[in-house]
Amino acid sequence: METLIRMGNASRGRKPWNKKGEVIICLICGNKKERKPSKIRNGANYCSYKCSGAARVNKPLSESHKIKIRNANLGELGNNWQGNDVGYHGVHHWVKKHFGKPLKCEHCGTTTARKFEWANKDHKYKRIRADFVRLCTTCHRKYDMQQKIIT
Repeated sequence: METLIRMGNASRGRKPWNKKGEVIICLICGNKKERKPSKIRNGANYCSYKCSGAARVNKPLSESHKIKIRNANLGELGNNWQGNDVGYHGVHHWVKKHFGKPLKCEHCGTTTARKFEWANKDHKYKRIRADFVRLCTTCHRKYDMQQKIIT
């Protein structure tokens, strides 16, 4: 049987994987360190995680940047946005977020009930404010019984 001879990367003209790359100068402490080309980033070259962390601590985010990050994935721009295909809990969460907690029953007018709920009128769960009514728990149950919907 013939013995197979493996050719290493160096013999093919490539740089071996375990050899170091270019020399960088740390932006925090000034030490020199060899880094692989794949690890060298544009303008963010540090000798260690400690120096990298120190660079981030000294750069707090501005308020305008925080607002941009916060608003980047809200509503229709978000990855989890389902539009009108959202279910029961998603629409109720949307109503509570945009219109707040109900504090008064629109049917009996009470403000002293323990709990108030958003009730959907036609039970098709669309993102329309007019499709929801504020009810106390008692009126909500009565309304669902009249519609013959048991929750």
